[in-house]
Amino acid sequence: MASEPVATAEEYRALAGHFPSGVVVVTSADPHTGEMHGVTVSAFAGLSLDPPQVIVCLNRAAQSHTFLTTRSHFAVNLLARRQAAIAERFAGRAPLVSGEFDGVAYRLGLGGVPLLGGCVGWFECRRHAVYPGGDHSIVVGDVLAATLGHDDDPLVLFTGRYTRLEWG
Repeated sequence: MASEPVATAEEYRALAGHFPSGVVVVTSADPHTGEMHGVTVSAFAGLSLDPPQVIVCLNRAAQSHTFLTTRSHFAVNLLARRQAAIAERFAGRAPLVSGEFDGVAYRLGLGGVPLLGGCVGWFECRRHAVYPGGDHSIVVGDVLAATLGHDDDPLVLFTGRYTRLEWG
């Protein structure tokens, strides 16, 4: 039996980039030391309504990968369109002054996780499971709180660029 062809990474990226996705920053903290980490993610989705669960896919090469996949709690911060600089900062593409959270407005949520200010909303989660997924880890979170913010204009990624939704 002949093996099936496999898309190249370039082919995959080209097509996947044509699917618009919201941009989120996944954050977590160590309640004992106060250490906090966050990373920009575009692979985020709702998983289940009953029980409420979400999934985030974290690149294994990300500096925060081990920290974020081993903490009991994490938050999914749904970025607003005006927060492109925050997305770049937590993606590691913008220079850090010193720490990831220096100069970034946030408050602490459930489990001591940072909730970034000015977002469209926040999912506060307890880690349910982590699964391998190629060069990423798939993190399933039980949603403990889902809160809408005041900004309803989400940051959207399409063909590698930030864009906006057009309202009909």
